[in-house]
Amino acid sequence: MPVYVVAEMHYDRVIRSKVVQANSPASAASEMNACKTVFKSWAKDWIRVTDEVGGQEFAYTIARRKNSA
Repeated sequence: MPVYVVAEMHYDRVIRSKVVQANSPASAASEMNACKTVFKSWAKDWIRVTDEVGGQEFAYTIARRKNSA
């Protein structure tokens, strides 16, 4: 199973990171996100996934619930 370095980001600052074994970069990103859902669109809070072998990077927006009024 591929190994990925997964980092939770706020703009360009790493908030936390860990090494994850997963079948795909999206699955690795879901390991860092409690909602288990990620989107490929830009936002200030995002997850960077780096393939440890090939060095390829992937970016996913963190799915967050909006506060209800």
